[in-house]
Amino acid sequence: MICVWGEFENFGFVLCFRLGILDVFLSCVAKALTVQVKVKGKDASGGKGLTTVTLATSIHPRDFVGSRWWLRGCITRKLAEVIIQLLKDMAAVSKR
Repeated sequence: MICVWGEFENFGFVLCFRLGILDVFLSCVAKALTVQVKVKGKDASGGKGLTTVTLATSIHPRDFVGSRWWLRGCITRKLAEVIIQLLKDMAAVSKR
């Protein structure tokens, strides 16, 4: 997102109003991540209370996401790695 800092900085928030290509790329990488949450104690089946959460399981296909259509669905880890490498290559070129 492209953000306006200036005068809003004093109020403790930033006004973000425009989406950029970086938002799409980072969202794709986030969709490939899996977060494991361990709950104290044991679950009903006697196993350890371990739950996995992904962005794909967090956003229902029918949820309204507005103009952020790329948040739906899931992608492979390999594709996320390719996107990360692309971002690294783009950052390296911009430093020259």
